[in-house]
Amino acid sequence: VDRIPASKGDRDAPLRALIVDSWWDAYRGVISIIRVMDGRMKVGDKIRMMATDKTYDVLDVGAFAPDAVSYPELAAGEVGYLTANIKEVADSKVGDTVAPAEIPVERLPGFKEVQPMVFAGGFSSDNGDYPALREALIKLSLSDASLTWEPESSIALGFGFRLGTLCAFALFCFFGFCLCTAALAIFCARFLFRFAAGRIFDFTRLGSLNRL
Repeated sequence: VDRIPASKGDRDAPLRALIVDSWWDAYRGVISIIRVMDGRMKVGDKIRMMATDKTYDVLDVGAFAPDAVSYPELAAGEVGYLTANIKEVADSKVGDTVAPAEIPVERLPGFKEVQPMVFAGGFSSDNGDYPALREALIKLSLSDASLTWEPESSIALGFGFRLGTLCAFALFCFFGFCLCTAALAIFCARFLFRFAAGRIFDFTRLGSLNRL
């Protein structure tokens, strides 16, 4: 107590909570780890994610000790988890501010949207697997908010997707996910690295996954 001061925050002020982490759970939807900076949060409260401007009803709050334990509320200075029937991890962005749905508050500083740094054009080896590839992307997006994708077509390769990830390792994980869960053979037609200085390095036609 002498060396570590108590957390600052006004428990009587409107709610402001910082999202520290979030992941997808098949039974509870998105579970978010939050730190309550001001105010209080309890089951039944209507909250708003400031980055997406979407509103939700709080279903459960609590903490991991080490298993999940429900609490009556979380107040300023406390860290715990939040579930609110959120369907996608992309709607609970790390660094975003959780606020009351109907009370305007100032967003907590420091939030930035995730910017993909590695891009690739992904195509299935069999054009008939295009729907399965799209389904695999949807499933992976539930647990990885950093993955971006949009449809792409090529005269030679057919229909595929343009993928964006934070790093090459995340891209390789996507290929592995497709192979293990959807039995899809995916290859990369173009591989782009974007460096912090703004320079883009282009690896063209890398070929099959084995060559990556």
